[in-house]
Amino acid sequence: MANRLKPGVKCPVSEWHWTTGTLIPPDPSDGEGEAVVEAVQPFFTKRHFTSKYDIRQQFSGMLYRLRNGVSWGDMPLTWGPTNPIRERQLSWWQKGAWPKVMETLNAGGRGVPAYRRSTLAQFMVVGRDRAGISVQGWTGELGTTVA
Repeated sequence: MANRLKPGVKCPVSEWHWTTGTLIPPDPSDGEGEAVVEAVQPFFTKRHFTSKYDIRQQFSGMLYRLRNGVSWGDMPLTWGPTNPIRERQLSWWQKGAWPKVMETLNAGGRGVPAYRRSTLAQFMVVGRDRAGISVQGWTGELGTTVA
């Protein structure tokens, strides 16, 4: 899934979920929300937790995006401003807290796979250019060509 701020950059969190098969859990209950905060605490200083944005609300937004394949630019404002949510998720990922949070919430195996856009199978395209020269190439994902 592309980040609108950096076109073509794939989300490392989505990639990790696809690679590991770790499910995206449902929105956490109040007790599970507390467990998420406890799981993240060892990775950050107290300053991380003194934001004007509610961590549990932002976390629900992160999960929504991963479950539905929504780009950051298209996120509804239900969970607050998008950029602080994106920055928080990235910091959790970079510090190694994200896998710990998923481990905390996936103990019961609940959840759905991270959304993944479908891709086209490879196929051969054969044609002639304007000079009448035969041209062919293999095409993979939409918009990519390998000669």
